[in-house]
Parts: sequence; structure tokens; C-alpha cells
Amino acid sequence: MVLLEDFTTKNNAKDNKYLIKCCEFCKYHRGQSIYILVRFVVRYKGTVDMERVSVSRVKVIFEISGKGIAEGEIVRHSSPLTSATILRSLPIQGRANMFENKFVYVETDLGLGREKQRTSFKRGEIAFMTLNGSICIFLTETVSAPMNPVGSINSHLELMEAVKPGDILVIKRAQ
Repeated sequence: MVLLEDFTTKNNAKDNKYLIKCCEFCKYHRGQSIYILVRFVVRYKGTVDMERVSVSRVKVIFEISGKGIAEGEIVRHSSPLTSATILRSLPIQGRANMFENKFVYVETDLGLGREKQRTSFKRGEIAFMTLNGSICIFLTETVSAPMNPVGSINSHLELMEAVKPGDILVIKRAQ
């Protein structure tokens, strides 16, 4: 309740009532929910466009040295543990490799298990190969070894098709 009282002194009663309604909806302990929401409202009040910001889809950039930038997103719901680990590890940098013109991949040091694996992928999808810890970007509709789906490339997929073995690929969060 101390946080609630501190919040009340800094903001109006309308904001305070909104927080109480949110906390009743949350499954967290009331004090923890208030702390989380207070930090969010105080830090971002008036600057967040909720239609543009998504918690489940995180924008990422795939930068190929000397060739350009492709934009994509990591979808947390596809494979939550895999996505969270990849996002915590960003930026990831490595040498790009090509597998039979079906997908481009970059090896990582991540050791993750199987999670919601699939064997069929569409052009532009991103997956994590648990066999060798690689992040794969599919260039064609492909049936492959089981992989954890992670997201998709939204723009400039043709840059991935131009990748040569040994090119440096950097995966990082979009600003």
C-alpha cells in the first residue's frame, strides 16, 4: 500500500482507480501488480502508442555486412522459452551459411531444447534448430528437420537470398 499512496501523491485519483482495477484483473499479488504498473505508467505515461507496441511481437533487424538490412519479428507465442532466450542474447553475430538454397542459418552458442517443433516452414519464416543451436531463415517452402518456430522476416527477404557463405550476419533489436 505504500506504493499506492506514493503513486497517489504524484498522480491524480483517476490514474489511481485505473491501477486498482488493473491489479484486481492481474493474477499477481496486489502489491507486485501495483509496482509493475506504477513503473510502467510513470515511465511511459503519454508516450506509448498501444496499437504500435506489442509485447508478443518484438521487431528485430538482420544486418548483412556490406549488403543491407532485413526487418523481421520474433513472435513470443510461437516458442516462448526459445524466443525469450534469443531476445536476451541479442545482438547475435556470426557467419552466415546456406543449406541447399532452402534456408540461411547462423550458428549460435545457445543450447535450447525442443519446443512446439514443426517440420514444414514457409518462405520468410524464422526457426531455431536445436540440433546445432542455429537460427534459420527459410528462403523457400521447405520440409526439414524439426525446429522451434520463432518468427518471420517482414521486409527485404531478397537480401537473405544474396547471402554468400562467410558473410557476417548480425541479429539485433530494432530501435
